[in-house]
Amino acid sequence: MTPSGSASEPEDAPLESEDAPGREVSRFRRVLKLSGAGLLAVPWIGVLIGIVVLGVLFNSTSPCHCFMTSSNLLTTAQEFSYVGIAALGGAMVIMTKGIDLSVGSNISLSGLLAAAVMADGHGTALALLAGLGVGIGVGLVNGFLVTVVGMQPFIATLGMLSVVGGAAVAYSQGFTLYPPQSFDSLGQGTILGVPNPVVVMIGLAIALTLFLRYTPLGRHIYAVGGNEDACRLLGIRVRRVKMFTYALAGLLGSVGGILLMSFLGSANPSQGLGDELNVIAAAVIGGVSLFGGQGTLFGTLLGATLVGEISDGLTLAQVPGYWTEMIVGCVILTAIGVDQLRRRLRRG
Repeated sequence: MTPSGSASEPEDAPLESEDAPGREVSRFRRVLKLSGAGLLAVPWIGVLIGIVVLGVLFNSTSPCHCFMTSSNLLTTAQEFSYVGIAALGGAMVIMTKGIDLSVGSNISLSGLLAAAVMADGHGTALALLAGLGVGIGVGLVNGFLVTVVGMQPFIATLGMLSVVGGAAVAYSQGFTLYPPQSFDSLGQGTILGVPNPVVVMIGLAIALTLFLRYTPLGRHIYAVGGNEDACRLLGIRVRRVKMFTYALAGLLGSVGGILLMSFLGSANPSQGLGDELNVIAAAVIGGVSLFGGQGTLFGTLLGATLVGEISDGLTLAQVPGYWTEMIVGCVILTAIGVDQLRRRLRRG
C-alpha cells in the first residue's frame, strides 16, 4: 500500500497546478464584479450613468437651476433629435466597419432642396420627396464608391462631404431659404406634449432595432462588420448589405435635415456644418464599435442624448461655446478607449 500511496502523490500534484490558473481567473472575475468593472460588458450602462451625473451637475451649476425641469429636457431632446435620427443611420454604417462623413452636408442639402421646392409654390409632398430623394442619392453614391470602386469609407465620404457641401452652397448661392410658415408645424409641433422630431426619433429607433434583431438583412449587417470574408464564404452579398446601410444612412440624414429646417423655419448651406462629428460621436459613445459588428441603436440614442446634454448644459452654465467641441472630443476619445478595454476583457 505504501508504494501505491507514494506513487499517487506525484500524479495528484499536476492536477493541483492545473487548477491554480482557473482559481486565479475566478478570483479576478469576482474582483471585477465587486469593483463594478464588469459593467464595461454593457456599453450603454456607463453612458446612462454619465447622463444622470451630468444632469445633476448641470442643474446645480446653472444660474437658473432649471436644467432638470421637464420643459428644458423636452427642449434639449428636440434640439438633438435630428442628430439622433441621422446617428441611427450612421451607427448602422459603422456596424459594417464603415463610416459616413458626408452626413452634415447631406443635412444641409436636403433641407435646402425641400425648402426651395416649397418656396417655388409646389406642394409639401413633392418637397419631402425631393429632400428624401437627395439623401438617398448621396447614400447610394457613398455606397457605390465604397463597394464598387473600392475606396476606403473614410476617403469616399470625406470627398462627398465637400461635394455635397459645395452643391448646397452653389444651389442656394449662399442665401437662406424660407419654407411656408405652415410647414414649421412639422418640426415645432408636439404629440401629447412631446415634440414631433423626438417622436420620430424614438419611432425610428424602435423600428430599426426590431429590423436589426429579427430580419436576415439586419443580422447580416452585424455579420459583415464582424467578419466580411466569412460572410462571403457563407453566401452573404456583402456589397448589397453595405450599399443598403449607406443608402439608409443617407435617407435618415435627409429626414434629420428636413426636420431641422422645419424646426428653425429656414434653410441655409451651413445648417448641418459639423454635425458629422456629433453623429459619429453619438454612435461611438453609445457603444457602437469602430471595429464593426457590435453596438445597439438604443445605445446610439443615449450617446446622442449625452452630446445634446453637454451642449445645453454648458450653454445654461454660461460656458463659452468653443468648449463644447473640445469636451465632446474628449468624450469620444474616452469612449474609444473604453471600447478597446472592453474588447480586451472579452478576449481575456
